[in-house]
Amino acid sequence: MTKGVLKRIGIPLFLGVLHFLFSSELTRSFYLFFGGMIILGTLIVMGLVVFGKTDYLGASYFGFFGLKLTLFVIIYYQQLEGLSNKNNLERMELLTPLVLSLFIEALGLSSILLDKEQDKPNKNN
Repeated sequence: MTKGVLKRIGIPLFLGVLHFLFSSELTRSFYLFFGGMIILGTLIVMGLVVFGKTDYLGASYFGFFGLKLTLFVIIYYQQLEGLSNKNNLERMELLTPLVLSLFIEALGLSSILLDKEQDKPNKNN
Protein backbone atom coordinates (compact mmCIF):
# COMPACT_ATOMS: atom_id res chain seq x y z
CA MET A 1 0.00 0.00 0.00
CA THR A 2 2.78 2.46 0.91
CA LYS A 3 4.61 1.81 -2.35
CA GLY A 4 1.46 2.56 -4.35
CA VAL A 5 0.84 5.78 -2.45
CA LEU A 6 4.42 6.99 -2.93
CA LYS A 7 4.27 6.12 -6.62
CA ARG A 8 1.12 8.18 -7.14
CA ILE A 9 2.21 11.26 -5.17
CA GLY A 10 5.79 11.34 -6.44
CA ILE A 11 5.34 13.87 -9.24
CA PRO A 12 3.28 16.46 -7.29
CA LEU A 13 5.64 16.08 -4.34
CA PHE A 14 8.69 16.67 -6.56
CA LEU A 15 7.07 19.72 -8.16
CA GLY A 16 6.21 21.08 -4.72
CA VAL A 17 9.80 20.70 -3.52
CA LEU A 18 11.09 22.48 -6.64
CA HIS A 19 8.62 25.32 -6.23
CA PHE A 20 9.44 25.56 -2.51
CA LEU A 21 13.13 26.02 -3.26
CA PHE A 22 12.55 28.88 -5.71
CA SER A 23 9.62 30.66 -4.06
CA SER A 24 9.19 33.67 -1.80
CA GLU A 25 9.22 33.57 2.00
CA LEU A 26 5.42 33.82 2.25
CA THR A 27 4.93 30.97 -0.20
CA ARG A 28 7.41 28.88 1.77
CA SER A 29 5.43 29.45 4.96
CA PHE A 30 2.31 28.29 3.08
CA TYR A 31 4.21 25.15 2.03
CA LEU A 32 5.29 24.50 5.60
CA PHE A 33 1.71 24.87 6.82
CA PHE A 34 0.28 22.53 4.18
CA GLY A 35 3.19 20.10 4.61
CA GLY A 36 2.43 19.91 8.32
CA MET A 37 -1.22 19.35 7.53
CA ILE A 38 -0.34 16.55 5.10
CA ILE A 39 1.68 14.86 7.86
CA LEU A 40 -1.17 15.26 10.35
CA GLY A 41 -3.67 13.97 7.78
CA THR A 42 -1.42 10.99 7.06
CA LEU A 43 -1.35 10.13 10.75
CA ILE A 44 -5.15 10.30 10.90
CA VAL A 45 -5.50 8.06 7.84
CA MET A 46 -2.95 5.59 9.20
CA GLY A 47 -4.85 5.50 12.50
CA LEU A 48 -8.11 4.77 10.70
CA VAL A 49 -6.47 2.02 8.64
CA VAL A 50 -4.81 0.43 11.69
CA PHE A 51 -8.05 0.42 13.68
CA GLY A 52 -10.02 -0.96 10.72
CA LYS A 53 -12.21 2.11 10.27
CA THR A 54 -11.48 2.57 6.57
CA ASP A 55 -15.17 3.15 5.86
CA TYR A 56 -14.72 6.60 7.40
CA LEU A 57 -11.74 7.69 5.28
CA GLY A 58 -13.68 9.88 2.84
CA ALA A 59 -15.77 11.61 5.49
CA SER A 60 -12.76 12.20 7.72
CA TYR A 61 -10.82 13.65 4.77
CA PHE A 62 -13.55 16.20 4.01
CA GLY A 63 -13.87 17.14 7.69
CA PHE A 64 -10.11 17.53 8.00
CA PHE A 65 -10.02 19.56 4.76
CA GLY A 66 -12.59 22.01 6.15
CA LEU A 67 -10.67 22.29 9.41
CA LYS A 68 -7.40 22.80 7.52
CA LEU A 69 -8.80 25.62 5.38
CA THR A 70 -10.40 27.32 8.37
CA LEU A 71 -7.13 27.16 10.31
CA PHE A 72 -5.23 28.45 7.25
CA VAL A 73 -7.49 31.48 6.90
CA ILE A 74 -7.26 32.24 10.63
CA ILE A 75 -3.45 32.01 10.69
CA TYR A 76 -2.77 33.83 7.41
CA TYR A 77 -5.63 36.34 7.46
CA GLN A 78 -3.40 39.41 7.22
CA GLN A 79 -1.41 38.03 4.28
CA LEU A 80 -4.53 36.89 2.44
CA GLU A 81 -6.13 40.29 2.91
CA GLY A 82 -3.25 41.86 0.95
CA LEU A 83 -3.78 39.62 -2.09
CA SER A 84 -5.92 42.25 -3.80
CA ASN A 85 -2.81 44.43 -4.19
CA LYS A 86 -0.84 41.72 -6.01
CA ASN A 87 -0.87 40.86 -9.70
CA ASN A 88 -2.27 37.59 -11.02
CA LEU A 89 1.09 35.80 -11.24
CA GLU A 90 1.85 36.50 -7.57
CA ARG A 91 -1.62 35.29 -6.60
CA MET A 92 -1.11 32.07 -8.53
CA GLU A 93 2.24 31.54 -6.81
CA LEU A 94 0.52 31.76 -3.43
CA LEU A 95 -2.19 29.30 -4.53
CA THR A 96 0.31 26.70 -5.74
CA PRO A 97 0.98 25.19 -2.26
CA LEU A 98 -2.76 24.68 -1.74
CA VAL A 99 -3.27 23.07 -5.13
CA LEU A 100 -0.24 20.79 -4.83
CA SER A 101 -1.21 19.71 -1.32
CA LEU A 102 -4.71 18.89 -2.59
CA PHE A 103 -3.24 16.74 -5.38
CA ILE A 104 -0.92 14.95 -2.96
CA GLU A 105 -3.70 14.27 -0.46
CA ALA A 106 -6.27 13.22 -3.06
CA LEU A 107 -3.89 10.93 -4.94
CA GLY A 108 -2.66 9.33 -1.72
CA LEU A 109 -6.17 8.84 -0.36
CA SER A 110 -7.48 7.47 -3.66
CA SER A 111 -4.61 4.99 -3.72
CA ILE A 112 -5.57 3.76 -0.25
CA LEU A 113 -9.25 3.57 -1.18
CA LEU A 114 -8.50 1.66 -4.40
CA ASP A 115 -6.31 -0.75 -2.46
CA LYS A 116 -9.15 -1.20 0.05
CA GLU A 117 -11.62 -1.99 -2.74
CA GLN A 118 -9.31 -4.69 -4.12
CA ASP A 119 -9.12 -6.34 -0.70
CA LYS A 120 -12.91 -6.88 -0.56
CA PRO A 121 -14.14 -10.29 -1.73
CA ASN A 122 -16.10 -10.48 -4.96
CA LYS A 123 -19.82 -10.67 -4.12
CA ASN A 124 -20.64 -12.44 -7.40
CA ASN A 125 -18.73 -15.60 -6.47
